[in-house]
Amino acid sequence: MVEEVRVNADEGVMRCRIHLPAKGKMSPTVVMGLHIGGLDEFCDNVAARFAQEGYVVIIPDLLHRLPAEALDGSHLARLDWLNDTEIVSDVRTAVDYIRGHPRVRPDQVGFVGYCFGGRVAWLAAEHVTDLKFSVCYYGGHVAKPFGKSNFGRSPLEMADLISVPMLLHYGEQDQNPSPADRLKQTASLSRLQKAHDVVVYPDAGHAFMDFTRPHYFRAAAAEQSWQPTLDFVGKHIR
Repeated sequence: MVEEVRVNADEGVMRCRIHLPAKGKMSPTVVMGLHIGGLDEFCDNVAARFAQEGYVVIIPDLLHRLPAEALDGSHLARLDWLNDTEIVSDVRTAVDYIRGHPRVRPDQVGFVGYCFGGRVAWLAAEHVTDLKFSVCYYGGHVAKPFGKSNFGRSPLEMADLISVPMLLHYGEQDQNPSPADRLKQTASLSRLQKAHDVVVYPDAGHAFMDFTRPHYFRAAAAEQSWQPTLDFVGKHIR
C-alpha cells in the first residue's frame, strides 16, 4: 500500500510518499533519502522492498524547494540549488510527520540514503539526533557544504556531531566518493570513535543500485548490498 501526502515545511508544502507493509500492525520505519534524480521508479522500488520486509518507508521530496528551471536542467546542476540547513529541516519534518502515523512505532526510526541521499545520511546522523541509525550508499560531495547554511561546515567536517551508528556502502570504481574520499571519511569516523561499518564493492562504481540507469547499475553489487543493509537496519530497529 502506498500513500501520497503533503506536509507543511518551512517554505510551502513538501510531498512525501509512504510505503506500508501488508500486515496492518505498528512497524519500525525507514526514512529514505532520495537520489538526485528525484522521487522516481528507483526510490519506489527500494521502498517497496523494505515494506516487504515489514518496514514503513517515507520518502520526502527533498528537492521540493527547487524551481522549475533547476528541475528541468541536468541532475548534477540541481546540487547548486540546495542548502544544508533546508535539507536537515526537511528531514526533520518528515521524521516528525511519520512518527505520528498510526502504523508507525515512533521510537523506531532510522535513515537510508542513496547518492545525494547518501550525503543526506551524514547530515541526518549529525543533526537528527533521535534516529536509531543512518545508512549511506555512495554519498558524494560529503566534504563540501551546500548553500549558505547555518552550519558553516561540510558534513565531513561535522562528523564530530554524529550520534547514531552508520553503515557506509562504496563502489571501488566510484569517483565521487573516490577511493581517496572513502579513506578520508572512514578515517575521520575512526578517529572520532563513531560507530560505523563499511562495505566496499570492487566491481562497482557510483549508483550501482540504480537499475533505471544501465550504465551505472551493477546487479551483483546491488544484490550483495541488500542483506548487510537489512541486517544493520534490523539490528537497530524492530
